[in-house]
Amino acid sequence: MSKITFNAKFLSFKEWLKLNPGVEEQEEECDVCDGTGISECFHCGSEMKCDECDGSGVIKTARYLYADQLTRDKNVLKKYQDWLDRAAELPRADGTSASSVKPENTDVE
Repeated sequence: MSKITFNAKFLSFKEWLKLNPGVEEQEEECDVCDGTGISECFHCGSEMKCDECDGSGVIKTARYLYADQLTRDKNVLKKYQDWLDRAAELPRADGTSASSVKPENTDVE
């Protein structure tokens, strides 16, 4: 059984920022720690440095938007790969599965 695969390259933050010139690098108060830089451990309740803002009390909105976009893009690609895996096993009109067909002139394995 062959599997359809693809490679994806995600943009770095600098590349993404160049493609999104309307996004400004602004700082906002962190929602998790309310700007204190300290949050509460959900296991034991002790105080610790906030993971969301790395203890600064602020988040950079452009980086937050970039991280959110990156997460969404990775989820879309995962769903697409899952769909390709299922589609590759569907029977074709001639009785073979799509996974047995080698594409021509592509770099898909």
